[in-house]
Amino acid sequence: DRLGTLDNISWAVSGTTTNTRRTKTYDNLIFQRTTTGEYTGRWGVLDLQNTYGLSQKQALEVSDHNPVWATFTAREVHATTTASMPAGVNHR
Repeated sequence: DRLGTLDNISWAVSGTTTNTRRTKTYDNLIFQRTTTGEYTGRWGVLDLQNTYGLSQKQALEVSDHNPVWATFTAREVHATTTASMPAGVNHR
């Protein structure tokens, strides 16, 4: 929770769960907005159960975490540009 109070710190995953049981947000990608202008605002959580047709028990044998991802541009963005944020995402 303290990370969310630091200036210019933001996160990719918001408003969804990331654990296999779909009850908590365990994982995220944290970055400094002023130095990570390459972030496009696109992110997601790979739901192992839906993607691979696994039962919850099978998915838990792999991990109790679902992988999280975000898209960044391959080209460095000018230092004065701040990272994109999807509408409704809380950040400081």
